[in-house]
Amino acid sequence: MSMHNPEILHKFSPSTCKGITDVFNEIKDKLSWSEKESILDVGCGTGNVTTNVVIKFSPPDSSITATDISLDMIEFAKKTYNNPRITFALMDILDDNLLTKWKEQQFNKVFCFYVMQRIVDDKKAYTNMYKLLKPGGEILVAFPGKHGFDEVSPFLANIQKYTSYREELFKMKFHASPKEDYVSHSTQVLKNIGFNVITCKTIPITFQLNSIYDFVEIYGLASRLSDILPEDLFNEAMEDVKTIIPVNNLFGHSNGNCYVNYELIILIAKKPLQE
Repeated sequence: MSMHNPEILHKFSPSTCKGITDVFNEIKDKLSWSEKESILDVGCGTGNVTTNVVIKFSPPDSSITATDISLDMIEFAKKTYNNPRITFALMDILDDNLLTKWKEQQFNKVFCFYVMQRIVDDKKAYTNMYKLLKPGGEILVAFPGKHGFDEVSPFLANIQKYTSYREELFKMKFHASPKEDYVSHSTQVLKNIGFNVITCKTIPITFQLNSIYDFVEIYGLASRLSDILPEDLFNEAMEDVKTIIPVNNLFGHSNGNCYVNYELIILIAKKPLQE
């Protein structure tokens, strides 16, 4: 199981759509729009958020290029959605040679939702976004920081069959590059690149999963556990998690529901008109 499984990701996309709708409602007055804007959506996944949320909060004369590093995701999006304003394409935002495939200063807006938690080198990602933006263009980024999922792996680390991975499991965080203060870190990185930071803040999020099985499915998909454990142990760990949650009363587990809390970092930054 990995983040590149479009069917499973799509199953949970309604909750992602709700989260990003809340983000837009929180900051929509802070974005500035002009006519016929060109928008880049980085890490669009199955295309659900682009098609059902981004397009609703974008001017009707704007065009959207929705990109993902996964060919499976892009093919799923193309089969599932057909909107004349949206083009789906492959992109690796960490590509050192990005500008050999994409035009510099091509976009008025760059949106990136629930992606940066998977990226270790955020400076490279933001630098490439900066290069793709037209002068005066803006980025809107939202990603989880401290996450309730982090409570699970220490319990796995104490199970004997995972002894060889004990240290990594104790250290494992939902974010690929954990920070004590994501707001101050992100603000400084953006300023060093040349962005003017308009807003950078956290908001608390709670989302409900209707069963332990749903929890295990999304945990296996979204956590970094598959990066640490080989496939056979990963599958065993998914079964063990089903026991760990009720035994340790994690995530307010009651009546079959699980409630997961995390902080969502929201940032808007603008590329100056003149550098």
